[in-house]
Amino acid sequence: MNVLHFCKSFSLLSETFIYDYITELERQGEDNHVVTFRRVNEESRPFPKVTVVDRPSRWHPRRLWTRAKGALQGCHPRTSFWPQIRDRLEMATRKVDPNVVHAQFGPAGVIIGPVAQALGIPLVVSFHGYDVSRLARKDFWVDKYQLVFDQADALHVVSSHIGERVEELGGEHSRIKIIHNGVDLKKFASLEKKKGKKEDRIQCLHVGRLVEKKAPVHLVRAFRRAKDMLEEIDLHLVIAGGGPLRSDAEKEAKRLGVYDSILFKGHVPHDAVPELMNQSDIYTMHCMTASDGDQEGMGVTFVEASAVGLPVVTTRHNGIPDVVLDGETGFLVSEGSYEEMGNKIKYLAKKKEVRKRLGNEGKKHVEENFEIGGQAKKMKKMYKNIL
Repeated sequence: MNVLHFCKSFSLLSETFIYDYITELERQGEDNHVVTFRRVNEESRPFPKVTVVDRPSRWHPRRLWTRAKGALQGCHPRTSFWPQIRDRLEMATRKVDPNVVHAQFGPAGVIIGPVAQALGIPLVVSFHGYDVSRLARKDFWVDKYQLVFDQADALHVVSSHIGERVEELGGEHSRIKIIHNGVDLKKFASLEKKKGKKEDRIQCLHVGRLVEKKAPVHLVRAFRRAKDMLEEIDLHLVIAGGGPLRSDAEKEAKRLGVYDSILFKGHVPHDAVPELMNQSDIYTMHCMTASDGDQEGMGVTFVEASAVGLPVVTTRHNGIPDVVLDGETGFLVSEGSYEEMGNKIKYLAKKKEVRKRLGNEGKKHVEENFEIGGQAKKMKKMYKNIL
């Protein structure tokens, strides 16, 4: 089977799940091609079959004409380059001659949908999170999604919550297919904890960009609350990730007097994450809906943490309950309640046997539901069904 994957950028560090899916499908014998506007991280994310389609410049005569014509007809100026880019996408698609076109994220589906329809090629559109949370607050995208809902043969979502959101926006229930983001669990195998690690030293870990939807300041507050209740335990927190809220999180840690117990590591390469997780005892992240509506999608790092046997403390947010089973593989607290989160961290820090039980159940859960090979097979089955 020949599959054309359309991504606006390939491959962003924050979109490991897309790269992993494409390379796993390739490993399983499918012929995959990527069409994109921008090729990034080529050295760390090698893939030979990539076609870069240039976007027309803002001052291209045809784009200026389309913009002027659209203004008279009441069209949105952001669509002025779409006719040109669709012509170029059609040329790239004809060259690949795929059996299926797979667009990653709703806006990519909106752009390439008419191309697939004109060429009579089945279309899959994946929705991952921000495209049905932040973008879906805007009438422009809600209107455009109605077209792609009609054009797509399958609407792939990575969690049950996102599936519900797509249906609320107008997606047909029968076309919505839940296939979770898969993880190469071999890279996240449990290792023997570092020898010499003190029993009374407990390390919490956060991996991810320090942005509003991951609420690092609330995590710092939760950590301080837990630490204040654990006189006999030396509680530490490692925050791996950079981003615009790092300074705010550091200031809050200093204000609360816990800065010396928190290590702000900045960005950590993905291949260094497994070892960092294996050095830790509890995985923590306080996800919240951002002020612009942006939400975490499924939370791949929760899958990775469970794969190494870490219990998770996080929030009831978007697709996270698909990954973290409350009371079984970790604990879910209310968004914004750092007090509740601090209480759960304190409880786990004191209960080694509970940490082990939740971690073991988490490993079983992700092995059964989030292993990349199995999820890729589900994706292949979906392709075959729409063909």
